[in-house]
Amino acid sequence: MKKSQIIALGVSLIAVSAYGVEFGKHPHLQHAHQALENATKALEQANDKKKTEFGGHRAKAIELIKGAQHEIEEAAAYANDPANK
Repeated sequence: MKKSQIIALGVSLIAVSAYGVEFGKHPHLQHAHQALENATKALEQANDKKKTEFGGHRAKAIELIKGAQHEIEEAAAYANDPANK
């Protein structure tokens, strides 16, 4: 394998996140997706030491974040589809 081929392979692997989404030339989408993942993890760890579910609001927030992540994934798929160019 030539050095240029190895570099191209590395770049294409970087474009695909751990979620299987190809963000391609859209690093802002990837950054937003990761920020939402971090928010989900923080909410999952949130606990006021009373083992409360915060009146269901924490669960609802996680649900909405997952929906936002899905929309970001759809945006990346749309942007990467040659038919939409």
